[in-house]
Amino acid sequence: MHYSTALLCLLLLGCAASEPSAPPSAKTMQEHEKNFDPAAYRTPKEEHTAPAIEETPKSNVTAEVWVERVERGMGYRVQLFSTTTLDEAQESLARMSSRLDSIGIPEGRLDLVFDAPYYKLRYGDFRNKGDADRIRSVMHEAGIREAWIVRDAVRWLVREKKQ
Repeated sequence: MHYSTALLCLLLLGCAASEPSAPPSAKTMQEHEKNFDPAAYRTPKEEHTAPAIEETPKSNVTAEVWVERVERGMGYRVQLFSTTTLDEAQESLARMSSRLDSIGIPEGRLDLVFDAPYYKLRYGDFRNKGDADRIRSVMHEAGIREAWIVRDAVRWLVREKKQ
C-alpha cells in the first residue's frame, strides 16, 4: 500500500502546473483581420498591354455550325485473333497494336470482344464488306495471315450542318 500511495503522490505532483501559462493575446481575431493587408504580400507584376484589335463590321452572314454524332449499326470488322484465355488475348492485343502501327494500317478501333468462351481481337468499323476486305488484304500482305472478316456491330461518325 505504501508503494501505491507514493505513486499516487508522484502522479498528482506531475500533473500540477508549476507556473501559470502565458496570458492569451489581448487582441481578438477580428482585430487582427481588420489590420491585415494582403497587398503587403503581393509582388509587383509587369504590366503588358495587348495591341488594340480592330473590330470588323458584323455582316449578316452567320457562321456555319456542324454537329457530330455517332451512329451504330451492323457492318464488318476484321478479326485478328481468338483464344479462350484472357492473358493470351491481352498479350495479343498489345502485340497486334504495335504491329498494325508499324505496317501503316490507318488508325481504327482495335479491341477485345468476349463472346463466351472466346476472347476475340477485332479491328475497324466498316459499313461495307469491300472496305473491310481491302484492309484484310493489306494485313495479309504484311504477314498477318490469321485476319478474316466477320459481321459485327460497328460505329461511324456522322457530321451534319446544323440548321
